[in-house]
Parts: sequence; structure tokens; C-alpha cells
Amino acid sequence: MRKMGFRLVPEGRFYRVVAPPVTDAVPQHPLDVWAADRVRVLGFDLPAAVVHAGEPLELRLYQTAPEGVDGVWMPYGQLGPVEARWTTDSRLLSTDWQPGEVVVERFWLPVPFTLPPGEYPLRLGYADLTGGRPALPLSTGG
Repeated sequence: MRKMGFRLVPEGRFYRVVAPPVTDAVPQHPLDVWAADRVRVLGFDLPAAVVHAGEPLELRLYQTAPEGVDGVWMPYGQLGPVEARWTTDSRLLSTDWQPGEVVVERFWLPVPFTLPPGEYPLRLGYADLTGGRPALPLSTGG
């Protein structure tokens, strides 16, 4: 299995088998944004162009770390005034990413019933869950 690229990730007393890393995934909306010069956001998919109050907004985020990551970094999203901090539950932790691997993960942003109709900016950020920094700044590398 290891020769084929599969990995074992510890989970309690057991191990979870993780498929070989993807290196060629292409997002619908490409970006070239960096978090603290360590994590590169390659882009995102939004399966729904319109979301209504009370429905979640689904976001698929494409990210990579060319040199690996030494801490647990988690993205968070903000849709207008609404912020969603996601947990590490059932996610491949950034410490388990292989250098150059494209990690595609699905996140949901709750849209409250009280949010008035309109267009809202979607913002992303990263938090270092191992401590040290409350938020990791995003930049275009320039």
C-alpha cells in the first residue's frame, strides 16, 4: 500500500488509510494567495452561485504547502458579517500534508435567517491552532 502512495494516519488506537496525494486538482476559481508564506491557496469552488438565508454556503478550498507545515493551521471563512471557524474533525491536519500535495476540503458557512438579501464579500483566513498567532495573514506574495 505504501508503494502506491497510501498513508496511515493515527486516530486514537487505530489508523486511518489516506489516499495518495493529489497534485493536479484545478479549482473553478483559481487564486494565488499565501498564508504567512507557508500555505498557498490555489482557489475554490462554489457549487451554488446563490444561497438563501437559512441555507449553508458550500465552499471547496484548494490549498497546498510546498514545504510542509509544522503547526495545525485551519482556514476560516467570513461571508459579509458572518464568520465561520471550522474544526479539525474528520480533516487531514496540515501537519499530515505532504509537500506539494493539493488538499481539497469542503467547508460550509452558515447563512443566518436574519441576514438581509444582498451581495456579500467572501473572505478567507487561517488560524494557527497550535498557538503563537491568532490569525495568519493572507497575501498575494507581493
